[in-house]
Amino acid sequence: MDTEYLYTDQLRLNQIFINILSNAIKYTEPGGHVVVDMCEEESTIPGCIRLTYAVSDTGIGMSPEFMATMYQPFSRQTDSRVNSIEGTGLGLAITKQMVDLMGGTIDCRSEQGKGTTFTVVLDIPAAERQLEDIQLDQIEALIVDDDEIVLHTMASEFASLGSAAELARSGKEALEMITGRHESGKDYSIVILDWKMPDMDGIETIRRIRTEIDAKIPILLASAYDWSDIEDLAKEAGANGFISKPVFRSALYKKINSLLGTESRSIEPEEDYSDLHGMHILVAEDIEINWMIISGMLSMIGITSERAENGRVCVEKMRTAAEGSYDLIFMDVQMPEMNGLDATRAIRGSENQWASAIPIVAMTADAFSENISECLNAGMNGHIAKPIDIKLVVKEIRRVKKERKES
Repeated sequence: MDTEYLYTDQLRLNQIFINILSNAIKYTEPGGHVVVDMCEEESTIPGCIRLTYAVSDTGIGMSPEFMATMYQPFSRQTDSRVNSIEGTGLGLAITKQMVDLMGGTIDCRSEQGKGTTFTVVLDIPAAERQLEDIQLDQIEALIVDDDEIVLHTMASEFASLGSAAELARSGKEALEMITGRHESGKDYSIVILDWKMPDMDGIETIRRIRTEIDAKIPILLASAYDWSDIEDLAKEAGANGFISKPVFRSALYKKINSLLGTESRSIEPEEDYSDLHGMHILVAEDIEINWMIISGMLSMIGITSERAENGRVCVEKMRTAAEGSYDLIFMDVQMPEMNGLDATRAIRGSENQWASAIPIVAMTADAFSENISECLNAGMNGHIAKPIDIKLVVKEIRRVKKERKES
């Protein structure tokens, strides 16, 4: 059974993972692919678990000469295909330092023109306090997904909770199985549907379940993506809730208990984010994986978001936006075409009084005091470090909201 609670520096662990993944995406051309793999194993160190994180890409690769010095500050592989990519050249150096400080190892295998694989191995102490012996007694679930790995992983999670789960690989197959169960008087306790499936997606499958089968089965829509854009459509179709992929045992347990009204025991009380619900934030971020991460985090606390792919797009969105369209801007500092500092100066100089006064919070991996001062001098209201920690994001949003209310 996976260990869900560990003792570690969450912010630094995220930064290690995101730095390596961001590099893979940056240096892989359109048409290539990036594969991410993480597994938990037994550690040789008592009281620890071993996390192995591997990112493989089909990108430009690295020369042996570059690999010999790649962990030194300000090192970047030179290639005409990626010369337009902005960056400080500190990513790998910082990543290596953090892995070393955490007592782990980082290995790289690369060949020019064929791609790169980075593997990080960390032995992390398991928390003394884990989940209680949680069980979902007499729950019969149907899991619907076109991905075999997801199906069997979720089935395993249900098994660890003492419940049974049947599997369907398409919306059509799910309809047939739900109909058969309903006609025999043995409805499923809950149905968990993937949003993005070929032929019939999750929303259409839910709509057909609700219109063709007279059953009040609770249905969860599962997705690895931000669902804010389809939330209303899904609810109108008949979805009872949402759950994020990858699905962890604790999240599954809490979500099902919430839907079925059974008792749920958690180690820590969940924080109340109701004061943030309904906010709409403009996120200026040129790297798609970073955008997906922060938009997903925001959606989990009831905040919707919209992306601007660079500083120039952000300035244009603010120029044409109706008053009140956004409550705040998260501004990446390093972006192509127009960086975050210049974009902030342009917005502050706008003739539109509402736009010029909107709170702007910097997002940057450069958390040195001089970098923060530069952001504030450009007209920003605050700063959050990358990789994004949702607790710090919430704290900063609330601080900015309070200051704006008092001003």
